[in-house]
Amino acid sequence: MNYFSERARLLIAGIKHIDGVLESRYNQVKRATVGLSPEIEAEADRRLEICLDCPFNSVNARTSPEYKALTGQSYSTTRDELHCSLCSCPIHYKVLSMGTACGANEWNNANPGKYVQPKWFTYPPTT
Repeated sequence: MNYFSERARLLIAGIKHIDGVLESRYNQVKRATVGLSPEIEAEADRRLEICLDCPFNSVNARTSPEYKALTGQSYSTTRDELHCSLCSCPIHYKVLSMGTACGANEWNNANPGKYVQPKWFTYPPTT
């Protein structure tokens, strides 16, 4: 995918999920200024650890057998920031959006029959 088409796709996805985008940006500013609650900070840290080890993050997906088995090809991108290869979200922002779940949910909705187990869910967990 070329640079411009990838950026256009990201813009459209961001608009569709503007609530999560705004929540993550709000929490990023809050973290840098007054600080997040200990519970939210711990959840964001937990999510980040999971994402860093995930075979579907943009760095790992390039050589991940899991990604290749799922899609039939190796992952390729023009983006330089760490992001989820399944939902395209920048990971350092995604983990700060408590109202969103792992990018596998987005993938599963768009690709019936190619299920990926989500690694984390919204916070606090819904019953």
